[in-house]
Amino acid sequence: PASERPSRPPPRNRHGTATCRGTSQGHAHRHRRRRSSSDPPRRRLRAHFEVDRHFVAISALKALAEENKIPSTKVSEALTKYGINPGKPDPATA
Repeated sequence: PASERPSRPPPRNRHGTATCRGTSQGHAHRHRRRRSSSDPPRRRLRAHFEVDRHFVAISALKALAEENKIPSTKVSEALTKYGINPGKPDPATA
């Protein structure tokens, strides 16, 4: 049974240090801190290019409304809730 098996020690590289599981080569490397999604410059860029969570939600609601799965009033409610101006020029062409 699995409960009787001893736990395996972490894999080691040729230098004797533990390696990360799941890497293709099994090499040791440092884990770098990833940038948080709440970094202000990134957040502003996402909002400017209309790819933040609010625009994604609006896009999904619009697609559901086009398929008549939800009423189109839900899209306009979300636009109001998130403060999105539908008449704003497209940032890709502005």
